[in-house]
Amino acid sequence: MQMRALTQADAAVYLVYRRDTLAHDRDNPYNQNRIRQMTVEPTITPVLARIAQAARPDETGMRQSTLYLFDDANTAILGRVSMRTHLSPAMRGYAGHIGYDVAPSARGRGLATWILRDAVAQYAGVVPFVIVSAAVGNLASQHVIESCGGQVQATRERDGERYYLYHIPTAQA
Repeated sequence: MQMRALTQADAAVYLVYRRDTLAHDRDNPYNQNRIRQMTVEPTITPVLARIAQAARPDETGMRQSTLYLFDDANTAILGRVSMRTHLSPAMRGYAGHIGYDVAPSARGRGLATWILRDAVAQYAGVVPFVIVSAAVGNLASQHVIESCGGQVQATRERDGERYYLYHIPTAQA
């Protein structure tokens, strides 16, 4: 497996990943932002444009890089991670440094833990800990974060949803 940036050459593989997510995650309350994005981005071109825009610093200095987990043959996207730098106060109190998800057809194989551990390692020597969030009802995500060393720091609410903010030390990554 390899984590890497998405390119135009990945168009066909991305469409399979998109179809998988739209077909199996429409009712998943923890993936609705991804569903909304995928619904309005029918091809890889707007996805690449959004990723490029997010990589540029915004008014607060925050940038986001997005990598995809591909299988060994580069024939399937298994998951995705977004990593943010220079968090704005809003992101510090809500989403944090890292967001990740695994393709519905690839779940249950430990890939979320692999993705998160790999992402946390990217921050080693940069920040003492990363901030990651999980909805109070998302037990699978809580398990992944805690297995990567995450400790609950706060419980917050946004848009009527309660979620935990975790800190994961980067020194252990």
